[in-house]
Amino acid sequence: QYLSSEKYKDLISKSGEFSTFKNFKIFPINLGSFNKPTQNTKLLDSSSSSEEKTFILDKPNLYILELNPTNEKNYKFIFNENKAKLIIEGKVLKKNKFNFVGNVDVSEKTIVRDGEQIRFDNNLLTGCVTFLNTEFKGGYIFSQNLKCEDAVNIINSNGRIDNVEILDSRYDALDIDSSNISIKKLHVMKAGNDCADFSFGNYEILESSINNCSDKAFSFGESSQGSIINSLIKNSSNAIAAKDNSVVKVQNSKALEIRDYCLAAYNKKPEFEGAEIIKSNFVCVGESLKDSKSSIK
Repeated sequence: QYLSSEKYKDLISKSGEFSTFKNFKIFPINLGSFNKPTQNTKLLDSSSSSEEKTFILDKPNLYILELNPTNEKNYKFIFNENKAKLIIEGKVLKKNKFNFVGNVDVSEKTIVRDGEQIRFDNNLLTGCVTFLNTEFKGGYIFSQNLKCEDAVNIINSNGRIDNVEILDSRYDALDIDSSNISIKKLHVMKAGNDCADFSFGNYEILESSINNCSDKAFSFGESSQGSIINSLIKNSSNAIAAKDNSVVKVQNSKALEIRDYCLAAYNKKPEFEGAEIIKSNFVCVGESLKDSKSSIK
């Protein structure tokens, strides 16, 4: 929809705030372009041969790690401050391991603005950890007890990740936007919202075990192309959802103890149309949902 330049500038300038346009409340998202604030802490990725490098994130800052392209070491990040955010950029090599751990003793401070809970910062970063403009050549990602809107967020990235394991996320566990990513193994246990959320890209999950998602085990939206193979989903509200021009293929998978919908295909946002789910050897006892713009076949 055409906007005047003045209205456009007004909408996009409200970083970290909700905007309202024609009775629609707009939730701002970050697509990978923002000004890094002056109050940031650059983490040094030295070229030493140390097997593991540990970083303590204990300030309410944005921490930035630019990966040394020659390092195949292990990294451990301990979040001792609930407002700390981490951005990782560069190339992830096959033997790299990332361990992100939240401190369970650090209390969460809820920010409310105009009656709405705010879970993003002034740069619209929703993840405790954000892999930005990253090329994955393998690697292992582990996360536990993170309390941000997304435990791990991947933006504007591509490649193959060997293993992702995310445990005990306060809200979404894994969120990937505007990327082309293949995940060899994905394991998510207990998320306060979605276990895995994908938008604006191409995604392949070759093997997965998903358990105890308060909302959706897999959610694909905003023109995503998704492929789910060899997945076991248990004890979640919804198994697989496709929204807003997304096409999702599900093969050789099973969903157990699903409280609401096994499969759901629908249109959510007015700027998009429906969605499509194509299933082959998918086992789930329960109902499915589709609207008039969408299909499940």
